[in-house]
Amino acid sequence: MAFDNDTAAFLGQFTQDDTPALHELEVVDARAALKEMTRIADIPRVSVGKVTQQTLVTNSQEPFDIRIYQPQTLGSAGMLVLFHGGGWALGDLDSHDNMSRYLCHHAATVVVSVNYRLAPEHPFPAGLDDCVTATRWAFDHAAELGSNNAKLAVIGDSAGGNLAAVVCQLSRQTDAPNIAKQVLLYPCVDLNENDAFASRAQFGSGEFFLSSQDLKWLTQMYLPNGAAHSDARVSPLYARDLTRLPKTLVITAGHDLLRDE
Repeated sequence: MAFDNDTAAFLGQFTQDDTPALHELEVVDARAALKEMTRIADIPRVSVGKVTQQTLVTNSQEPFDIRIYQPQTLGSAGMLVLFHGGGWALGDLDSHDNMSRYLCHHAATVVVSVNYRLAPEHPFPAGLDDCVTATRWAFDHAAELGSNNAKLAVIGDSAGGNLAAVVCQLSRQTDAPNIAKQVLLYPCVDLNENDAFASRAQFGSGEFFLSSQDLKWLTQMYLPNGAAHSDARVSPLYARDLTRLPKTLVITAGHDLLRDE
């Protein structure tokens, strides 16, 4: 598969010889680098009907923020609960603002973007707890946001795809909330250092931005306390039962070390 020239030029800005790899940076600097990368990505900043922000709390009374994007026309609009990527340690509401706006405008859907707590300050399962709480909140408050909770979907990229998949599995176990669809964008679904995936060796050098060393660094921050990598809440690929899950769209990238998962 030929590598896209525009993508190559974009990645070239972040993979030059004198540019430190993510795992060579302090977390605060890696967060800034990812935000800069998403800022200059070619995602149009489109207008939406309304943007609001509020704070939710988990069952353990830990606060986190969500940002709500509403389209120009509401009525029976669906709802997307968005979990940003960034290896469970990077990314925030602003890094995925353009993406949220794009989805809200072009899909004419309410988007609830979740600023879940990040590792290493808040390791597993803190971020997952926030995502579960936000999804339940979105389902319960759909009507007042001009949405229809029968059309609730979750979406996430990379680590966000991991969280989306786990949220769906947990929701099925409790039969609440009812999630209609999940959209997983190049999701990381196996946190083991798994040699069975050829793409990890083929694309893990860092030439395509995320490297195997980066993934290991991010995983160690997310799971510092010996959490089992094969726990389905960590690696949803290891779930023993995949029945009764929502309709699913998985999008992979041809030159991504996560591709074969």
